[in-house]
Amino acid sequence: MSILFETTEGDFVIDLFVEESPKAALNFIKLCKMKYYNHCLFYLIQPGFIIQSGDPTGTGKGGSSIFGVINGEKERFFEDDFSPKLKHNKTGIVSMNNFGSNTNNSQFFITLRKDDLQFLDKKYMIVGEIVEGLDVVINISDAFCDQEGRPLRNIRILKTNILFDPFPDPNGFQEPDASPNREIAYQSNDVRFEKDEKIEENNTDEQIKIQDAKVKADILTMVGDIPDPEIKPPDNVLFVCKLNPITEKDDLEVIFSRFGKINSCDIVRNRKTGDSLCYGFIEFENKESCEQAYLKMDKALIDDRHIHVDFCQSIAKVDPRKKQKTSESTNMALTRRKHLHQEKKKKDSIKVKDSSFNPDVANLLFGGLGDQIKSYLENQEKEKEKKNKNKNKKDHRKRKSSKSKKENHSHSYSHSHSHYHSKDEKKK
Repeated sequence: MSILFETTEGDFVIDLFVEESPKAALNFIKLCKMKYYNHCLFYLIQPGFIIQSGDPTGTGKGGSSIFGVINGEKERFFEDDFSPKLKHNKTGIVSMNNFGSNTNNSQFFITLRKDDLQFLDKKYMIVGEIVEGLDVVINISDAFCDQEGRPLRNIRILKTNILFDPFPDPNGFQEPDASPNREIAYQSNDVRFEKDEKIEENNTDEQIKIQDAKVKADILTMVGDIPDPEIKPPDNVLFVCKLNPITEKDDLEVIFSRFGKINSCDIVRNRKTGDSLCYGFIEFENKESCEQAYLKMDKALIDDRHIHVDFCQSIAKVDPRKKQKTSESTNMALTRRKHLHQEKKKKDSIKVKDSSFNPDVANLLFGGLGDQIKSYLENQEKEKEKKNKNKNKKDHRKRKSSKSKKENHSHSYSHSHSHYHSKDEKKK
């Protein structure tokens, strides 16, 4: 009795040992007739040893005998029935996998060598052998796999064809009309390519770029830089750069107003000095006016400077919080211009405190380095405290030494002075 297996790598034929292992053969052929193996994965490959399949979940923990499929969980397994005639002594032996004694189910494996397999005898029931398509089995064993032995690209049993069935159907057996849907048979979060899926390098790079952009947008949302990761820049705002520092926003508004009504015109300035940063934004009333200005004004000459214009990529005009913050900063900079200009040469000292450092945000922004950065800052603070402590000790020792010297000098002086007076008294 033979069964033809069609897989994504090719076809092979298994002859079942009906007389030597009747219970295992009955279970195997009825599962094939039930279409139980259709779309099952080859979920474990151990090169030079075995390849394994037969588990609908693709984890090596599932699967049921035909009796369990018909009668429920209580008959999921069936008992061992070893034949002394059958040995694991050749390549292509097909055996039932189990979880211990008398736990045979639907899982099976195929051997990839003939030597040093005696330890499998009396532990795993042999059900058949490969008689055609052994090269297909070898090709499956050559697949690239992860650390757990699962192929990086899914290899599946497409369907099984029974060439001859000598066993009557068990009570309650009903042959299904269609194969079960097991397109996602491993884990929902473990997505792998199927055999017929083509991976185009250009598309893959584009998908990676899109994914990276989405991750960055999510991070900016989490730290509060943007209100929504799906936010888009306005289509009626024009970005203008390479401006002359003397150009004022009123000048720009007059020049660009010929393309349509302007809602606002701003030149970005230094927050401290109020000096122009030579770029700004012009918000038109509608998209059409913005497009006309973009087409006509690029490289136009304004105040002896050839400017550059482009469509705005900033969301400051979209997010009211950003707009308010920007305008407040600009006004404050202008009113305090003279005072801040005098302080321009002063160095800013930035002190990072543990209370203001958030390692979770740093982990997101710096690829998991937040804890290391925090540890580094703590060590720097400890070193600083240690140096200050040592310095204080040295200063204390110096003061003590200086005081001691003064006392010794004073004592020596008083002694010599008294000795001098005693000599004078003797002379008298």
